[in-house]
Amino acid sequence: MFNRSFYLKQFLCFLSLFPFFVLSIILLMLTACQEEEVTQSAPRNRGFNVTTPRSVATQIITLQPEIAGEGPKDVPDWLKNQEVSLLRRYATEQITGYLNGNQFQVKSVHFDWTNDGWLLVLSDVELKNELDLIPSGNRIEILLSGKPGNEFTEQQAFGQSKAEWKILKELGKSYRWDAQSAYLLEVQDWQISAFDPNANAIQKAGVANGRLQVHFKNQAGVQGWVNGKFDQAMVRYLGNPEKSN
Repeated sequence: MFNRSFYLKQFLCFLSLFPFFVLSIILLMLTACQEEEVTQSAPRNRGFNVTTPRSVATQIITLQPEIAGEGPKDVPDWLKNQEVSLLRRYATEQITGYLNGNQFQVKSVHFDWTNDGWLLVLSDVELKNELDLIPSGNRIEILLSGKPGNEFTEQQAFGQSKAEWKILKELGKSYRWDAQSAYLLEVQDWQISAFDPNANAIQKAGVANGRLQVHFKNQAGVQGWVNGKFDQAMVRYLGNPEKSN
């Protein structure tokens, strides 16, 4: 026999719970939308600046002359002078050099704007793309004291230079060679665009051409150096220069 009273009570109970079901569904939809918005906006610049590989803690390594390669171990005399005229005369078509008798073949040159200033990086591994930040090779990092531009020259002597020679330990981790440095940089062409606040925090800004020579030496008498020209070197922003500390 059909029990009208029973089904009526069930129907009324359902009506009383229906608003809670609707509210729950709305809350779930709002949460999903917020998560999607965060995911999509994460790569965008929101006033933060990227931590550079230079800021990663590294162990210090001391090279000894007894453990050396078969190549030249002493820096050329002309390079010791750090003179612009000699740099222009002797700069090779590609940047190359030696560290304790081992050849150092530079395959990637790029300038990075960081919170600390402009950082010039020379690596024996090619830069994969403009977003590549993980050190994957041996490299020289030079924290410049000035702001590069067209016809820009910067010279830093021993005791002034902030150049560092990093020796790869494993992917993303390096040793820093305990040595003093001096360098001479000449930027001939500097073509960059302004930072786009609506794009990613890491941006390709443009390219640069020029010449460079760097001289390293430690207390044990071990020397390292590079010399040569760079062409179409990538220039990047690692964050918004207008929001630097």
